[in-house]
Amino acid sequence: MIFDIAFSFSVSVIFGLTALYVTIARRHKSTWKVGVVLLLACAEITVAHTLQISSPGLESKAFWYKMSLVGFTLSATSFFSLALQYTKADNKIEPRTLLFISIFPILTIIIILTNEIHGLMWNPASTPIVVEKLYLSASEAGIWYWFFVVYSFLIMGLGCFTLVRWIAQSQGFYSRQALGVVIAAGFAMLGGALDIFHASIFPPFIATAIGLSIGTVSAAFALIPLRRHDVLWISRRAIVNDIHDCIIVVDSNEQIVLVNRATEELVKHPSAFMIGKPLKQFIPALSPISGYRTGESNEKTFQIQDKPIAFSLRVTSIKDWNYKVISHVIVLHNITDYKQAEQKLLRSEAGLMEAQRITHVGSWEWDLTKDKVRCSEEMFRIAGRVPMDEIGQGEFKSFLPPGEAEEVFQRIQQNTGASTIDVEHSIIRPGGEIRMVHSRIKAYRDEHGKPMLLLGSTQDITERKQTEAQIQLQITALESAANGIIIADRDGKILWANPSLTRMTGYSFKEISDQYMSLFDYGSKDSNIVREMRETISKNNSWTGEMVNTRKDGMEYVVDMTITPVANQRGEITHYIAIFQDVTERVEAQKQLEFLATHDPLTQLPNRILFSDRLNHALTVAKRTGNQGAVLFVDLDDFKSVNDVFSHTIGDELLRALSKRIRGALRESDTVARIGGDEFAILLEDIDQFNVDIVAQKIIQAVSGPTKIVNDMIIITASIGISIFPQDGDTIHALLKNADLAMYQAKDNNKNRFEFFNQEMASKIEGQMDLLNYMRYALKNDLFKLYYQPQVDCKTGAIVGVEALLRLPHPTKKWIPPSEFIPLAEKTDIILSLDEWVIKTACREKRDLLDTGIPDFNLSLNISNHQLGQDNLIELVKGAIRVNNLNPGSLELEISESSAFQNADITIKTLNELKKLGIRIAIDDFGKGYSSLNYLANFPLDSLKIDLSFAQRIPYSHNDVGIVKGIIAIAKSLGMDVVVEGVEKREQLDFFMSNGCKFVQGNYYSQAITVNEIAKILRSGF
Repeated sequence: MIFDIAFSFSVSVIFGLTALYVTIARRHKSTWKVGVVLLLACAEITVAHTLQISSPGLESKAFWYKMSLVGFTLSATSFFSLALQYTKADNKIEPRTLLFISIFPILTIIIILTNEIHGLMWNPASTPIVVEKLYLSASEAGIWYWFFVVYSFLIMGLGCFTLVRWIAQSQGFYSRQALGVVIAAGFAMLGGALDIFHASIFPPFIATAIGLSIGTVSAAFALIPLRRHDVLWISRRAIVNDIHDCIIVVDSNEQIVLVNRATEELVKHPSAFMIGKPLKQFIPALSPISGYRTGESNEKTFQIQDKPIAFSLRVTSIKDWNYKVISHVIVLHNITDYKQAEQKLLRSEAGLMEAQRITHVGSWEWDLTKDKVRCSEEMFRIAGRVPMDEIGQGEFKSFLPPGEAEEVFQRIQQNTGASTIDVEHSIIRPGGEIRMVHSRIKAYRDEHGKPMLLLGSTQDITERKQTEAQIQLQITALESAANGIIIADRDGKILWANPSLTRMTGYSFKEISDQYMSLFDYGSKDSNIVREMRETISKNNSWTGEMVNTRKDGMEYVVDMTITPVANQRGEITHYIAIFQDVTERVEAQKQLEFLATHDPLTQLPNRILFSDRLNHALTVAKRTGNQGAVLFVDLDDFKSVNDVFSHTIGDELLRALSKRIRGALRESDTVARIGGDEFAILLEDIDQFNVDIVAQKIIQAVSGPTKIVNDMIIITASIGISIFPQDGDTIHALLKNADLAMYQAKDNNKNRFEFFNQEMASKIEGQMDLLNYMRYALKNDLFKLYYQPQVDCKTGAIVGVEALLRLPHPTKKWIPPSEFIPLAEKTDIILSLDEWVIKTACREKRDLLDTGIPDFNLSLNISNHQLGQDNLIELVKGAIRVNNLNPGSLELEISESSAFQNADITIKTLNELKKLGIRIAIDDFGKGYSSLNYLANFPLDSLKIDLSFAQRIPYSHNDVGIVKGIIAIAKSLGMDVVVEGVEKREQLDFFMSNGCKFVQGNYYSQAITVNEIAKILRSGF
């Protein structure tokens, strides 16, 4: 029994030494944790083995034998963990690795302990029968206990293999230490194997003796590298401590491994306290180490114990066999004293340099025997050169313009005395800038009187020279100034006056010389201003103001006068300077500007500013009195057509005439203002709604009457929106906005009328804003769709083309009618984005249809009047054709009748450019608006589309029949094709066929359908 106990103790010692070796070698706290587990497992082996041998009963022997196997398994796992830690550069093991190698033995331990504890405590009679000396039951001998043996030796073998592999790839002290650990662990495994299998190989006494002997020898062998390590460690530590520089060794995680005595004295902490802690805890500025290049010297200043210390720093990185950094050696050499001495010297030099910089004086020393010149930094700055230690004579002379250097040197040669030479000259900077300088030169000569050394100082006097020139310029400016200027003494006696003053007043300088400035307030009509001026001057204060004076010839003029006292350094007034400006014309112009600032220059009516001021006053009065008032927003209907048809000059005359009519329809107390091109705002104070109706009707009648301008009789109407205050708003913005909304409602209701504001109008505007926001969202997210309606030959029924029509789906309304979103888009810039989207999308979808084998067909696209005025329209269309490889002749652009005649000249130019590309042009919705046949003849049109409203009334409306026949006749005479939109019934189709119309489009043949549906029709026809 004593031998088994000795063997277990021997195994515990071997594993314990293994943990000790590795933790000392790696010096990492995680290694200590695994080492403690290993030592505890070894202790458990000893205790369990001892209790197994000493237990009298077979059941308890079996239990403690299993516990010894449990300890052996834990020891093997811990040993493998140490082996991995020893060989990994970062000294860390992934938790999942340990979990993987431990999961099966942990599970087995739980099952064994659960069964054994249950058997011993609750049912001793069921304890398994012992089989020979292994103390294993017949049912358990198969899998669980042999797993302990196989697993433990396998894991320990892997640990040994890991260390052996690392040894083969490393060298030095650690390899010898690891070799000792491996050999000791290997012999321990051999001894354990002999002990476990002694029943079948050796007699128990002999096997145990052999195992004990092997374990003891292994322990002794393992002590050898440990002893060597301690000796080597102590000797290295002694050497490091004797070095005066601070030496710090950190691992790859920047945790301190070693510090010397100099470092302890620096940070005021013992090494025992610092080992294992992060470097940044003691010298934060030094971390991270990765910021320093290995082997490179750096100068840094760190805060140590709240004291700045300068160091010369060098970092050396130690790498393993796989070139991975495992530690860093930091050497800090204290250079604080050197830096302080250096700073003191630099401050002394800096003081001299600063003095030179302040006075703009540079110094230089020219050694004529060596042809070398030494210059101060300020001298280089004056010359605009980069400072250097020495420069040559040629380069120094290049500071001066050609000729001046030789002239200066010649003066030095001629001056044989010892006095200094003063000379003003110029210096040329590299960029060509010229600086004026004053140089004072002292020459030191040899016994023959020849200059050997020149000492000089050079002062930049450019600013002084510029100031002198500026003063002279100012004197000239005063003489030639347009304003009159007088300089008088403290008593007001005139000492000097410039020519402008004599021209302004009519008095010569001789006449006013020795006179007093009171001469020029004589004749002023404003006695208060004269009294204020004299009181201000008598108090030695500056005075500024306007005054009406009288010239020598008796004419009055307005003068802007400023009288300023001039004081000496003691604050005593010595002179007065008076400046006179004739502002007669300015005053008159100011009056005119003040009128124009508040009135419209064309109609002489108040403008928006004056109107807002009066409306604000009216609102204040209404709040105080409780009275009502009204704001009328008047907009002339279709005024733009007047400018387009007649001219802007005629339009201006019409505005002047109508403004007088509107003014005549109002009370004297009412205000009418022109706030836009053809927009007027009217303020009616203290009036009820009934009387507002009467005034609004009078204005409509006044505007709608015929107006003769030159030789033209013009008739125009007006739409009026009305808001009542305070119920429709109590601010200027609200009342104008609401009146504007009511005006638009009047226009929507056929114009030439007035409407009062109500909340339904505001709701309508909100709905339009919601629709506008949804259109922007739909455009951004590609929600718009293109539907296509075929254009058909009346006689043959063949499809000759399709028109792309824009549709807008909605998540709740299903579809938003084009009649709602198109007009709103045309009021904003979103119409341009929609036009661009339609052109690109329609051309792309046509290309897709052609690629499926469908024959080429005519594609019609609608273009807004906004797009016609854009410079990029031509490039946009050309790009769509080029990208999709389309035939330009198969593309037709439709413009509305109203947009075509708004900017006819620009439209014609744009259409001609499109025609050059081969694109067909059609005029859409013809007959719906006002057309000029003269412009129509000049347009490069290919076809004319009759508005669908005519087709809907054909053939029942006699007037429409006549109009349509006339349109068809006009189109034929101009050589244009005619396309009729909106054909839905057979009788409509028959009428147009009988009247020579060749092409129709409408629901009679097909509604607007999707691209897939139009593809089927294009393939098969109707």
